[in-house]
Amino acid sequence: KNYSHKRDLERYALGYHSNLKIDRFELDSASFLKDYSSFASPSSVRNNIFTGSMPDKSSPAFAPVYEISLDQGANSELNCEIFSADSFGEAKEKSAEFSRHNLYENAVQAHRAENMKLLEENTISCGDPSFDRFVNIWLKHQLHYNAEWVRGWDIGFRDSMQDADSWRRHRPEYVKNRILEAAKHIYKDGHSVRKWAKIDAKLYFDGGVWFVNTVINYIKESGETSVLKIELPYLDGESGTLLDHMKRAMDFLDRQRGPGGICRMGYGDWNDALNGIDREGKGESVWTSMAFVWSLKEFIILLERISDPDFSRYARICRELENILNEKYFEGDRYIRAVTDAGVKVGSAENDEGKVYLNTQSWAMISGIADKERAQLIVETVKKNLYTPWGPILLAPPYTKYREDIGRISSDVPGTVENGANYVHASVFYAYGLILAGMSDEALKILCQILPSNPDNPPDQSLLEPFNITNCYEGPLSSHPGRAMFAWRTGTVGWFLKTVWDGMLGLVPEYDGISINARLPSQWVKNGIKASRKIRGKDISFFFGGTKEFGEGAHPIANNSQIQYEEALKRGKFHVQL
Repeated sequence: KNYSHKRDLERYALGYHSNLKIDRFELDSASFLKDYSSFASPSSVRNNIFTGSMPDKSSPAFAPVYEISLDQGANSELNCEIFSADSFGEAKEKSAEFSRHNLYENAVQAHRAENMKLLEENTISCGDPSFDRFVNIWLKHQLHYNAEWVRGWDIGFRDSMQDADSWRRHRPEYVKNRILEAAKHIYKDGHSVRKWAKIDAKLYFDGGVWFVNTVINYIKESGETSVLKIELPYLDGESGTLLDHMKRAMDFLDRQRGPGGICRMGYGDWNDALNGIDREGKGESVWTSMAFVWSLKEFIILLERISDPDFSRYARICRELENILNEKYFEGDRYIRAVTDAGVKVGSAENDEGKVYLNTQSWAMISGIADKERAQLIVETVKKNLYTPWGPILLAPPYTKYREDIGRISSDVPGTVENGANYVHASVFYAYGLILAGMSDEALKILCQILPSNPDNPPDQSLLEPFNITNCYEGPLSSHPGRAMFAWRTGTVGWFLKTVWDGMLGLVPEYDGISINARLPSQWVKNGIKASRKIRGKDISFFFGGTKEFGEGAHPIANNSQIQYEEALKRGKFHVQL
């Protein structure tokens, strides 16, 4: 039991139970690391000296020792459970209870069964076994970690909403709970916290965008419109329905407009490092405004559907923002990224550094603000300025000197993190935008570039494990081009799967049925593709392509159409005619 003032949690007794007897142990960190040793090579282990120390009020360690002798060909199994408790009495009671059950074996079996369900549902076969394996196996494992544990990052509001939006394909019941918890961390004025495991109240303004879209997609996935009526508290008092929380989130973004008529940056937007733009309350985020339009368009459809008269007010806001963004913030070959308090453009051809930003080009396509002609122009700008062999970088040229009016991003080493690296989450935004703009071949190229299997960024350069996606790759101007940074913890995974399922395959649950709008890369059309999508508890098979083999036993349905749920759940197998 540890009484240290440094402990963060209320439960500060650790219980440990195993099927074998512990021979010796060290529980005090200083005793474990005696003789100035380190965790890389602890003296206790090297010299086999364990004193039975207890942590009391010092930093704890956990080093139990088992003496196990095995004859040739023999084996011994060690099963153990670690758990928290408030007291020694509770720990002893739990340990005695555990010892009466085969807890370890039961837990392993349950975990195996749950994982097999995860791996067997929502699968594709596109003719590329490596790509299939990432979608069907590895990315699901990474999404599970991100969604269930919120990336080990104090439950970030935007993080949890984006992860949950993708996790809805697998566990809609989990997503509902996450949405309701997130709603409790929205203030009465409509803005949300940045994180909530420990409240981070910095005024990031993009929380409502992710929140509203995640709620809407959950309703489409589950059919549970009644969730909108659930009464929930606001973080600073009072309460309202979930729909009220959504409206306040949208209204907050509408109120927080800068001098140019678009959304302010706040402390930051999706890009946390742009935290100098809006220190005086005048700085604007073009990206937030685009994402707001994206969110509004879905919200308007929902409100019309439930006969809420506010839909016309939000439609007016949406049209106004679209017009302003196209009239004031498009430079002929790019959308700028932001405008500082002093009215200086960021991500503009006028700049010496940070002349082009990826995100506003991507979200001009995702939000539908850019028409076909403009989409082609901005894609050419991205190709010319931002492409690398491992995907597009976030901005170019990188900042080489600190600018207080832009913020932390300009102090990062050029070519790292947000300052000119391939921030992979943004690369997948771009791929999704390309698909919506009718450029699926280019989108598939981007997706393959960011995978660890990319031959142009091999493991001896990327230093990335072969079974997960990283948060970013260092850019061409860094000291280690292509090297992965911050693997595992990234919103890329959810958006990668969204890009495949919602974008390329176009299998999107709607309020009354399944929308099918496949935008397949040409190679996938040539190969033909099979996909099994879990929808409302049932696996439904779709076959894209024209061969008899793929079409056998499936009911034909035209692309860019919709199937009613009753028909889809009854038949369960469709051949999509492209």
